[in-house]
Amino acid sequence: MTKFNKDLSFDEKMKIVQKEVSEEKEYLNNLSFDPKPVIEIVKRYIDLWDPVLLLAMECPEDEYESEIRTISIYITKHMDDLDVIKLERQIREVFEDTFEEVIVQDHRSIDTATQMHTAIRDLTLHFMI
Repeated sequence: MTKFNKDLSFDEKMKIVQKEVSEEKEYLNNLSFDPKPVIEIVKRYIDLWDPVLLLAMECPEDEYESEIRTISIYITKHMDDLDVIKLERQIREVFEDTFEEVIVQDHRSIDTATQMHTAIRDLTLHFMI
């Protein structure tokens, strides 16, 4: 996600976000494989973690959709060298950029990245067989 200049209007910010979302969706639609299983895995573990407690406040189920899409793209680009530590760092960075607050590395963030990494690895092994 783009960090915004404070001088931009709300409409200008919305246009930038819409363009980014469109580009991300186009990237996912043009992959040589169906990214839905990856996105579902990311969603499952992000929702369980609920890093900024939006789901705990009964926000809509799709509250983290943008962050899930961004993390899924990161995973698809790093499938061959996906590493738990880098994945955990990337997940925190995505949320920090979006919500403009520090997401502390703790056992929950590490567990989330580890579980996500394991599920993605199992998924790719399943398709290799």
